[in-house]
Amino acid sequence: MILLLDRFRFTATLISGGGRDIYGEPQPTTETPLEGCLLVPAPRTEEELFSDVTETRATLYFNHDAKVSKKDRIRTPEGSPISGTWAVDADVVYYPLVTEVQLRKES
Repeated sequence: MILLLDRFRFTATLISGGGRDIYGEPQPTTETPLEGCLLVPAPRTEEELFSDVTETRATLYFNHDAKVSKKDRIRTPEGSPISGTWAVDADVVYYPLVTEVQLRKES
């Protein structure tokens, strides 16, 4: 079973920092690779299945010890199930073997 899932794994990028400080100056961002990611689109209702709505929510799973905050963003590369930039949309759940992150698509 695990070998089957290896076909769908990819490396995403965790984008931390950024934004502006109290003086309005831009802050630097840090990019960290997240290896072995699996992206699962959120379930859709029957009405959404037949519409032109694009995927806007998903769950990312990875086995990495990176700490993810609600202010971070995650970029999924071309070739992943849904490529683009995602905002962390809920509290991150750290299970013993995997980290679960709820995402909302930005672009």
